Amino acid sequence: MVNLEDDPVINAIHKGIKRDIEIALNNKCLRAAVILIYAGMDAMGFLDLPETQSEVERKDFISWAGRYVGKLPSESAEKLHFQRSIS
Repeated sequence: MVNLEDDPVINAIHKGIKRDIEIALNNKCLRAAVILIYAGMDAMGFLDLPETQSEVERKDFISWAGRYVGKLPSESAEKLHFQRSIS
């Protein structure tokens, strides 16, 4: 059986991104939590890139958000990207 504790992706997501967001929220550091949430979304979008691409672009963020953030319609994913860009 695979030990998930040794999985680098599990460690990066659960012990890194999610843990840091939870700490910020638990300490009422809402601005920091929002920044970390958007950074996490960028990181997850990066994992979804084609091999030929090395940077997350607007279309990648919108596509990822539309697929994974509560199945957002494209216009809501675009609004989320807009909010990210002004945060």
